[in-house]
Amino acid sequence: DRAHILFEPMPMPWERPALQVLILSVLLFMSIAVYTILADMQNDDCTEGECTYLMRSIEFAVKVWALAFPACWCSWLILRADLFTWRLIPLNELFNGSGVPAEEVPSFLGSLQTIPEASLIREGQKLCNKDGIKSVTALTVPAKCR
Repeated sequence: DRAHILFEPMPMPWERPALQVLILSVLLFMSIAVYTILADMQNDDCTEGECTYLMRSIEFAVKVWALAFPACWCSWLILRADLFTWRLIPLNELFNGSGVPAEEVPSFLGSLQTIPEASLIREGQKLCNKDGIKSVTALTVPAKCR
């Protein structure tokens, strides 16, 4: 089929609610973790002077690192996966919007018809409601959009 889905423009990454919730959750987690570590360190038995300031600082740093590294690593993976889809460039924008001469556009792109994402979803839903889910295929939905 010669259809190319034209996706809606996505908001900037920091404007997306999922990433805002992720950042706030990590900040909340880290603040609670630091508070808990400090409360735990106050209960250490250092009455005889065997715990120096350096030892307690290193203990605090290691405990914070043990909690911060997995949280930040997972957040980074989620962010990178989200940014991957955000950075994709549609074919029509790549060739039609970049000033590439028509002669240099690969021949398989010349006959592509762009179909807006919302139209594709709407026509697929109509087909499903009318004829059932088995009628929704990669060929029937774009054909209805034309």
